[in-house]
Amino acid sequence: MAEARTRLIQRGHTAHEVDRTVAQARSEGLLDDRAFTKLWIEDCLQSRPLSRRAVRVELSDLGVEAELIAVLLDDLYPPERETPLALELARQRTGRLSGVDADRRLPRVVSYLTRRGFPRGLAIRVAKAAALEGTDGGTDDA
Repeated sequence: MAEARTRLIQRGHTAHEVDRTVAQARSEGLLDDRAFTKLWIEDCLQSRPLSRRAVRVELSDLGVEAELIAVLLDDLYPPERETPLALELARQRTGRLSGVDADRRLPRVVSYLTRRGFPRGLAIRVAKAAALEGTDGGTDDA
């Protein structure tokens, strides 16, 4: 809803017009922060995986209330889901970098994960695990 307000104001509408338009859109079900937040989190998990922190920051930057973000993150992207997601991303990236020297591969995978908001310690752990899987004949699905 905050994003809609911002865009309307940027287009030159008065505060009164914006308030009236937003209220009407909400009453007609056209603006729903809960549905928007749910879709955003689901999209992040499916299309462009990010850490919980990164998802929280994006939603906060879009003007979604912190309480709503926290509730939906806990429902849709609980903390225990973050490590397996990071590990799967590390596996995929490690596979894509198979032609890169092993000494360079690990830092690149860690960098990739940290750019997606994962804590550095977690990124290092899962990158090492993915590298070991690749050398031990573990999963090759990436």
